[in-house]
Amino acid sequence: MNKYINKLIVMSAITMTGIMGMTSCTDYLDKAPESDYQENDPYKNFKNFQGFTEELYNCIPVVSNNKDAGHTC
Repeated sequence: MNKYINKLIVMSAITMTGIMGMTSCTDYLDKAPESDYQENDPYKNFKNFQGFTEELYNCIPVVSNNKDAGHTC
């Protein structure tokens, strides 16, 4: 009886490993980009770089005693 249970556990583990190995996550990973910007757009010229950098300042948290102060990102 004990050998039967051990064999059942091993076969179940092998079956589950096989099933999980046959599925893929390519559909999950193939998503459209969330923005229309290309990765080199901020570095095309100084104006673009400055504009993208100024937008990053909104992500810096405001440290003060005011409870309503915080970051917007």
